[in-house]
Amino acid sequence: MPDSLEIAITLSSVLTFISIVAVYYSSLRFERRKRVARALSSYREDLRAQSQEGLRGRQRKRHWRPARAMSALGKVVDRIKLVGNDQSEKIRWTLIQAGFRSREAVIIYLALKLLLPIAGAVVALTVILTSEITQGSLLYSFVGVAGTALIISYIPDFALRRITESRRKKLGKGIPDALDLLVVCAEAGLGLDGALKKVAEDFERSNAVTAEELSLLNAELTFFQDREEALTNFSKRVNLPLATSVVLALTQAERYGTPLSHALRTLSAEFRRERLLAAEQKAGRLPVIMTVPLIAFILPALFIVILGPAILSALEYMS
Repeated sequence: MPDSLEIAITLSSVLTFISIVAVYYSSLRFERRKRVARALSSYREDLRAQSQEGLRGRQRKRHWRPARAMSALGKVVDRIKLVGNDQSEKIRWTLIQAGFRSREAVIIYLALKLLLPIAGAVVALTVILTSEITQGSLLYSFVGVAGTALIISYIPDFALRRITESRRKKLGKGIPDALDLLVVCAEAGLGLDGALKKVAEDFERSNAVTAEELSLLNAELTFFQDREEALTNFSKRVNLPLATSVVLALTQAERYGTPLSHALRTLSAEFRRERLLAAEQKAGRLPVIMTVPLIAFILPALFIVILGPAILSALEYMS
């Protein structure tokens, strides 16, 4: 009995010591995890602040907006209630697709839609009254003023559409090349965040629009809790089919653990094939496009060269 009692005491003391050591090491691991989580959160906040400061700096360089004028325009737009909340959200995303991400962009756009027709109508009325173009006709004066205001009201939409189309063309040219570089970075061992950062740095000079979108995507992937939300925002900002394909591939790779290099390589091959088909389609349309210049410019000169001597000889003979 004493031996068994000593054995039981020894085993219990050993188990107690092991449990104390296990609790100690688990607490150390927990503290280490807490420190890592704190460091990651502070790193995300720093990246978020840097990205926001960078975007604000770019926007300040592009547009100078006095704060008082913005507040006054905002009050005017809010009081008049030009658009509803849903339409305002659509306008905001349209402006984001054109590259205007500031909060004041919607206010400026709506203020231009409101003030430009009024200014155009005032200018048209002044010109009509001073030059007497309509010779006192009230109907012609009204038509001239209303037509001028209506035409000028489409200027913001037209300018915004042109800016958006130009930006989409640059993104359409830059994203396939960026995808090829992402494949190289992924095969070299970089993760998605590091690859996006590296590609954005390389595209800073050649295609600033693509570099800006990739940098913003990298920043959102860093400090967003839901990475799929960051990818969805990228697809909405770019608003191109190839960006949607990239987002779907990256989402599946994040969700199902597919190797990133394999997914990007497949997408890169597909985009390369699509670009080759687009080039072949343009080459196939060339004969049809060249028909009108051929008929309008080349054939008349050819007829003059061929028939000119015969016509001159006939005129000389008849004379």
